[in-house]
Amino acid sequence: MPRREFRPGWGQPEQRGGHLFASDRAHMNSFDLWIMHVLNSFANRSWAFDATMAQLCMNQLLTGGIFMAMFWWAWFEHGEETLEKRGALVSILMVSAFSLLVARSPA
Repeated sequence: MPRREFRPGWGQPEQRGGHLFASDRAHMNSFDLWIMHVLNSFANRSWAFDATMAQLCMNQLLTGGIFMAMFWWAWFEHGEETLEKRGALVSILMVSAFSLLVARSPA
């Protein structure tokens, strides 16, 4: 099978070993595999659905903008415990960044 170039939002990622990301399957538990199969069962059935999902994944406003809008709303909300809330928000950001580093370090 000839190797196909992957362009985000268009077509499918390359196939390795007859399965999408076959090397990653060995490291997944059965629940994660089930979720992956359910979500992938909708792929390539409708051009409109595929295009919508690609746009949802690539749209920066939807992926990060909504989270940041909620963060800023919580940051600038007035009240008696403003400093405590801001401390909790900063702690959440620091823990999130640390957990991202830990999660991506094996990869």
